[in-house]
Amino acid sequence: MDFDSLYEEIVRVTGSSYHARIKPRMRYTWEKVSPLISSNSTVVEIGVGPMSALVKRLKGAEVIGIDLNDTQSALCNTFQIDLRICDLQVEPLPLVNESADVILFLETIEHLCAYPNNVLDDIYRKLKTSGYLSLSTKNFLRISNRIRVLLGKNPLQDYFEPSPSGRNHIREFVPSEMAYYMRKSGFSIEDVCRFGIPSGSRIVSALLRLAYLYPDFRNYFMIIGKK
Repeated sequence: MDFDSLYEEIVRVTGSSYHARIKPRMRYTWEKVSPLISSNSTVVEIGVGPMSALVKRLKGAEVIGIDLNDTQSALCNTFQIDLRICDLQVEPLPLVNESADVILFLETIEHLCAYPNNVLDDIYRKLKTSGYLSLSTKNFLRISNRIRVLLGKNPLQDYFEPSPSGRNHIREFVPSEMAYYMRKSGFSIEDVCRFGIPSGSRIVSALLRLAYLYPDFRNYFMIIGKK
């Protein structure tokens, strides 16, 4: 089974239009993280999404999913992913120390009302020696945020309110800042990449592609750190 056919199955199982929309981001992420994973790996995804199913089915690795609630239980049951419920803001990761080969922390840290190193320190403890953390999040300096500031608007689109689902963005970061936090927790930085995924009408997408020629205008970044 290839990426595209499996991803169609993932969207059918979850019934999520959001998962359908983020397919280009998941493809980019998969190309970056798949070389880190083998069939013998223990892979943990914090904030369960399509990547857990991709790793399980395309790599045959052991996959543990950690999430705030059980909204992704259908995906986890279908693809035999061990789902563990945990609120990272107040609880340690439900893992044995030095038990994971790869931890995926994808587009989740921006939802946490917590000091980044409280979470990154715990991730570091749970990784095996020479294990990898792949962290991705929205780039706070993306072109759309800069335009909002010029218009006198808050760059964060969501208001700062309680969100039982954990959907709101509490804090966004820039690549150099996140690399600093990861180094502070003990990681060596293996790769930093900024990627732009255009969306909207043809005209908007074309303009975004031009803007994304400048890396700091791109809307996402990913950092791979090694223990």
